[in-house]
Amino acid sequence: MEKRVFVFIIFILTLLLLVPAAIAAEEHKYYIAGAYINQDSAAFLNILNPGDTSADAQVRIFYEKNDSGGFKLTVPAHSTSNTDLSKHLDSNFGLEITSGSPLAVDSVQYDTTYSGGFGTLAALKPDYVWHFAEGYSSGMVKTYLYILNPGAREANIGVTLYYDSGEKKTFNLNVPAQKHLRVDLKDKTMPEKRFGMKVTSTVPIVASAGNFNKKFSGGSGGTGTSLLAKRWMFPDGYTSTEATEFINILNPSLGVAHLKVTLQYDDGTTRSFDETVPAQSKKMILLNNFAQEMKWFSTIVDSDVNIAVENTHYDSSYSAGHGGIGATSGATEQYFANSVAGDKSKSYLAVYNPSDKEALLDITFYYLDGTVKQLQESAPALMRSTIDLNKRAVIGMQFGMQIKSTEPVVARQVTYNQKQSSGYSQFGAVIPAKEKAEVVEETLPEEEAPEARAEGYTLQKEEVVAPSRFKEKIAAGMSSAAKYTYDKDGQTVVAWMLRYSDTKAVSKALSAALGGEMFTLLEVRPDYVRGLPAHSFIAEKSEGYMWTGGNDLYVTVAADAEDAYGLAELFASGNAPLTKERTGLGTIIVVLAALIALIFFVRWVFRRTPEEAAEEKSAWEDVIPSAKPKTKKPAKKESAPKKAVPAKKEKPVNKSEAPQKKHEPKKEEHRPEKRHEEKLAKKEEHKPEKRHEDKPAKEERKQEHKKEESLKKPAERVKNISIREIPREKMTAQDLLDQMEEIPEYEDVFRHVNRDQEEIKQK
Repeated sequence: MEKRVFVFIIFILTLLLLVPAAIAAEEHKYYIAGAYINQDSAAFLNILNPGDTSADAQVRIFYEKNDSGGFKLTVPAHSTSNTDLSKHLDSNFGLEITSGSPLAVDSVQYDTTYSGGFGTLAALKPDYVWHFAEGYSSGMVKTYLYILNPGAREANIGVTLYYDSGEKKTFNLNVPAQKHLRVDLKDKTMPEKRFGMKVTSTVPIVASAGNFNKKFSGGSGGTGTSLLAKRWMFPDGYTSTEATEFINILNPSLGVAHLKVTLQYDDGTTRSFDETVPAQSKKMILLNNFAQEMKWFSTIVDSDVNIAVENTHYDSSYSAGHGGIGATSGATEQYFANSVAGDKSKSYLAVYNPSDKEALLDITFYYLDGTVKQLQESAPALMRSTIDLNKRAVIGMQFGMQIKSTEPVVARQVTYNQKQSSGYSQFGAVIPAKEKAEVVEETLPEEEAPEARAEGYTLQKEEVVAPSRFKEKIAAGMSSAAKYTYDKDGQTVVAWMLRYSDTKAVSKALSAALGGEMFTLLEVRPDYVRGLPAHSFIAEKSEGYMWTGGNDLYVTVAADAEDAYGLAELFASGNAPLTKERTGLGTIIVVLAALIALIFFVRWVFRRTPEEAAEEKSAWEDVIPSAKPKTKKPAKKESAPKKAVPAKKEKPVNKSEAPQKKHEPKKEEHRPEKRHEEKLAKKEEHKPEKRHEDKPAKEERKQEHKKEESLKKPAERVKNISIREIPREKMTAQDLLDQMEEIPEYEDVFRHVNRDQEEIKQK
């Protein structure tokens, strides 16, 4: 038991010692985007270890098609290494160098086909965008683009070429994960036209370019710049009948770039001139037209907008050239991985001091055999200085350099190698301290008050869009699409949410969108939306953001980039309103209650009192005979005068008078004739019967009414006749005659009248 406890304690103590050491161990990575080896070319990897302990470096090689490979290198302390890569591979490739110690890394590419070459300073990290100011393609000039994708995801890349005429051309590339790609731009560009280039990617990549010119027997190029700037500096410059100096300016912005170009000579004199570069274009300036011949100078380019500047130098006396992207600032400590001084090579160090104070330089040489040599130089303020390395270094031995300065300076090493019939140049590498590296990580774009910027968006319209409405490259693999239109303080902001079948289809769609397949783009640059990698863009009349999430591609567009960014934050956080505000259940209940209340109110306003209802019912019974009780029909027969007049029984008249007397008070009480006449008058005014009766029913009602009137009128006449009651056995002939005279004639008793009491004469 005690033994096991002791082993456990030892294990815990070991962890406590190893874990902090593992955490404290810092891994440094360096990237070379492109190199190649064949029978006409050679490539070298140079590494300087200025530290006090040896450094183990793992070199990983990425190919275009094959799986990655690699090898290991050990660089002793205070020493440099020069590796001929043709001993390890034969192909196009990119490199990733990993070490636990800070190093200075670069590579040199030679190509005897063009008698040219270029040097590449290793990139410290991949990025989403890279710029190049020089490019040209013709029968004697060729430009290559090299792309390294060291990540685990495929890179969908958009390339924009900016011409000196203001024209643009775009195309797309796909680089699989952990692969390298070399692109001959002859097939992608317009011949005989100079161009600048911008490369954007959906994942971080490293990009470099190589330019080879048979006419000048030289080359230039190197790693691009991921950042644009308003000031660019080139320490080395020289013009003569054998030396030609160019500067190339790329202006990808939407405004004209106004430049001031200053030439700082090594004697302290200066010369300046102004130039303009149109928006979205490239311009080349031949410095031979401005510089004084046979004098060393440095070139400073100042602009009012962010640009990228590259220089190119050709020297026919060496049949070589060099050049590449300039420097944007000076440094007090910088390193050069490899140089050589000998009978068949020439090397020098060009230094420009942009400060107003003289800079004291401490230069340390690190040789392959571990020898270290130091010397001191000075760099006067605001002028060019040249240090001839052939006079300072040991002849025939390769070496690296460390330069420490009392003032920030810009230093560039230039080497002409007659053995390779080529030349190259390198800017000093800056090895950041650990504290500075952490600061760099913190400078990534952060969320800028998303709660404040993402307020006030009201969804106005939502619609489903058919994939067929998009261009073929955008619609490929699309399963659904939705468009949302929002209002932000009176401005319209649109969001697209495009869903695809898989992540590969999403990446291809994003690449196509960045290439302008969704709408015309003028400018694209990397950005972040809530910490997610994204792409901001400027279109013809709007600005916006693109990014992917899972199988979805998101695009927000607005007249103002701030509005587009705020909506992008809502979508990225999952808080964007994706449905319009509907009428809630409570609102529906209130509306129904209001309708019911309105119905009851209308019924209450137009309701009838019981008296009005009874009167209307009685009126309808008088108007419509069928509504009368059938028991009244026998009463009509009893009052018929035909049976009363010829009766021969005793007191026949009394029988006829009895029903008449009973009927008279009923007439006086109810007065049906008067109500009937009133209703007839109302009928003439309103005539409701016409809407309810058909013609047969109306005719039947008229006939019954005539019969009723015919029975009523004679009865009224009969009641006014006085009849003497004389027993029939005592009646004389005269009495019979007198009685007959008092009886009305037939026509008078039974005369026919219509509704209006107008007599109908007998035919």
